[in-house]
Amino acid sequence: MKFLKFCFALLLWPLLFASIQLSTDLISHQQGVKEPFDLILFAAGVVTAAIAFALLPKPNWLYVFGHESTHALAVWLSRGKVSEFKASSEGGYIVADKNSTWISLSPYLVPLYPLLITFLWWIALLIDPSLFDYKLVFFYCIGVAWGYHWLFTGQLLFTPQPDFIEHGRLYSLTVIALINVWIINLAVWILFTSISLPDFLQRSKDQILFAYQITGRWFIDVFGALI
Repeated sequence: MKFLKFCFALLLWPLLFASIQLSTDLISHQQGVKEPFDLILFAAGVVTAAIAFALLPKPNWLYVFGHESTHALAVWLSRGKVSEFKASSEGGYIVADKNSTWISLSPYLVPLYPLLITFLWWIALLIDPSLFDYKLVFFYCIGVAWGYHWLFTGQLLFTPQPDFIEHGRLYSLTVIALINVWIINLAVWILFTSISLPDFLQRSKDQILFAYQITGRWFIDVFGALI
C-alpha cells in the first residue's frame, strides 16, 4: 500500500506545481485585488508570526492542543470514537478506534485556529455589523494565526512523525503541500480578489492542463531516448 501511495504522490506533483503557479498568478495580478490593504495586513500578520516564532517562546501547548483536537475532530467526523486524549507542551496523542489518511494528516491540513478566529469574527459581525469597520484588525489576526499554523507545520515536516511514517513520507508531504496550497488559493480568491468564479476555474484548469502536458512531454522524451 505504501508503494501505491508513493506512486500516487508522484502523479500529484504536476498538480502541486500547477497549484503553486496558480497562487503566484492570483497574488501577482494586482488589478484583481479588490482591497490591497487587506492583503497587506494579512501579510504583516504572517511576518509578525515568523518574527515571534523565531525570537519569542513558542506556544507549544496551544499548538499541541489544537493538533490533537483536530485529530479528535477528524475521528468524530469519520464516525469513530476517541478513548484517550493528551496534550502538553512536550507533546500529545489520542487513542481512537479508527484511522485513515484524513485522520492522520488532518492537523496539517485543517487550520484550526484561523478557522476559529474566522468563526468568532462572523459571530461578532452578526451581533454588531459595525465591527466590519475594523476588518483590517481581523485580517492581521488571521495572518498571525495562519503564520503560526504554517510555521509549526513546517517545523514538523522533517521530523519522524508517526502521522507521516504510517502512510509514507513522500505521500504525506505531497498531500499536505497540495491541500495547503489550495486552501491559500481559495482564501486569496475569496478574500482578496475580484476574480469571478468562471475565471478562477478557467485559470485553475489552464494551469493544471499545462502542468500535465509538460510532464507528459517530458516522459515521452525520456522514454523515447531510452528506446
